[in-house]
Amino acid sequence: MVSVSSIKNNLSKLKLYAVPVNGHEVKVFDKIPLKNAKIKDLFMRVEHEGGEHFNIILESPNIAGAIGKEQISINPPYDRVWGSLTEVVEKFRSSKSPKGKIKGARLGEAMRLGTIIETLENGMKAMDIYAMPQAVFFHAKYGFVPKITSYKADLIKTLENIASRKNPKLRVCSQRAKTVIEKVKKQKSGMCVSDSIANETSKIAKDYIDTVIKEKLPFKRYTFKKDIDMVLTREAIIKNKKFYNALFERHGIDYRI
Repeated sequence: MVSVSSIKNNLSKLKLYAVPVNGHEVKVFDKIPLKNAKIKDLFMRVEHEGGEHFNIILESPNIAGAIGKEQISINPPYDRVWGSLTEVVEKFRSSKSPKGKIKGARLGEAMRLGTIIETLENGMKAMDIYAMPQAVFFHAKYGFVPKITSYKADLIKTLENIASRKNPKLRVCSQRAKTVIEKVKKQKSGMCVSDSIANETSKIAKDYIDTVIKEKLPFKRYTFKKDIDMVLTREAIIKNKKFYNALFERHGIDYRI
């Protein structure tokens, strides 16, 4: 890797390095010390696997192996960062049955901040992920919103999941989902629906997620039954920079938006 100029932000002092990727230059941050009440000497770094594939790694000299890893792809021609898999060692995963586990380390949050740095510093327009059902509300907490594709089979499953909810607090979302299902049934046969219906479904899914969070409904009971596409845009990150800057400060990361 070749050292490049420091991040162009007077409030930040992270070092960046350049990695060649398919004829383009990708910037990655140097090893970052993190502030963590549960793990002593915790660090975050970027590992280059080859091509556009990278890993955000959490590690400590006091613990063997990686504590956390998030797989991402950064490909400048597409103007996107893709997140594929986030892993945290069992001992530090959140659980309602914390026997033998250490809660509150916020490792997933730290790695999310790492991907936000990579998204911003490489000038990408957005970060896309394919969220597993049990992780949808976690990702929503950090600004990701549904980006439902026009593929009919997946879209219908998402709508049916929302439409099936009987909780009075979700009645409006449920009824909207039923209305769109009827629209889809009236469309000509084919594998995809119109972009307008896909966008409408994304808005319904977002409102559903927001309502579950706002009303403090149990995530496990009201999660989706299948993976869904989600996106966090550069515009949304900058718009909500106060929220993200507070998280950077919590983790002791010398970076501000």
